[in-house]
Amino acid sequence: MKVGDQRSFPICARSFWTDSGIDLVVGGTYELSGQGRWIDFFVPCRPSGYAGFLYQNKLGSLLRLPGAKWFALCGALNHDGRTAFLIGDAVRYAAVGSGRLYCFANDVPGWYWNNFGSMLVTVKRVA
Repeated sequence: MKVGDQRSFPICARSFWTDSGIDLVVGGTYELSGQGRWIDFFVPCRPSGYAGFLYQNKLGSLLRLPGAKWFALCGALNHDGRTAFLIGDAVRYAAVGSGRLYCFANDVPGWYWNNFGSMLVTVKRVA
């Protein structure tokens, strides 16, 4: 993407990784945002996610991005969970490396079968 370019893509709540089709470059700055609602079993939420219930909080350390809310919209580079970052409703992100942007709902691995819905993610390169 060149500075000023903007692209959008859908992300399904059940997908462990969603390929954005967008390559980020180290040092580039991007504005990412999510729109829509998706459902974690029976809990509808926005891209910012939800705090979780008492029984879930015992599993919070198993989330793909621990410390972020359940079902928050997240991104990572090249299928690498170590590069994961919170997108939520919107974020300005300075790429820590170069590579393909993948997105996901912040959930516990193995529990994507009870996820429903999708979001629309928009990425704009600003610098």
